[in-house]
Amino acid sequence: MLKKSLKLLALPLLASLATPVVAEEFYLGVSAGKSKSSDFCSEASDGLATLSLTRTSCDDNDSAYKIFAGYSFTENWAVEGAYADLGEYSIGYTDGATSGKAKAEIDAVSLAMVGTLPLTDSFNIFAKLGLYHRNTDASATFGNVKAGDDDSNTDGLFGLGASFSLTESLAIRAEWERYMDSDADIDLMSAGLVYSF
Repeated sequence: MLKKSLKLLALPLLASLATPVVAEEFYLGVSAGKSKSSDFCSEASDGLATLSLTRTSCDDNDSAYKIFAGYSFTENWAVEGAYADLGEYSIGYTDGATSGKAKAEIDAVSLAMVGTLPLTDSFNIFAKLGLYHRNTDASATFGNVKAGDDDSNTDGLFGLGASFSLTESLAIRAEWERYMDSDADIDLMSAGLVYSF
């Protein structure tokens, strides 16, 4: 009798483990941090060398922020869209008599799948994988000469992060993301708040 009762109790338990937990909710968030374009200085220096210019300075990191929104269709899976201002990067150069400066301002719109692993009732870790569309507004000066150009590209992104719930609706979130690019990848480290409803 006891064995039969245990089997009957085990059936719904096993069924609940096999069925994904439904936790449908929308969320909004904002975060800020630092971005770094890992290969910006080396790529820009190579470009200057072809013009017989000498690099005098290079700034490959900046403050950055993003706003994002997502939909969790289970406890473990969500889809998330975001707009990120990835900052401005610049390089100074000279030919000996004349100096100049070039800069690139970059922003991106992204869409990613987010997989979440709850470690406790309030603490989660997550990973994301998706695509982003980048816009680059570039400008350069050399003496009294000025020039500008715009460029855009679509590529992949991935990231890792963690979140801690302060209340049922409000959480703090920290993450690292890499925006992949054929010229220079951009890493974004950020922290912010997430509101679920």
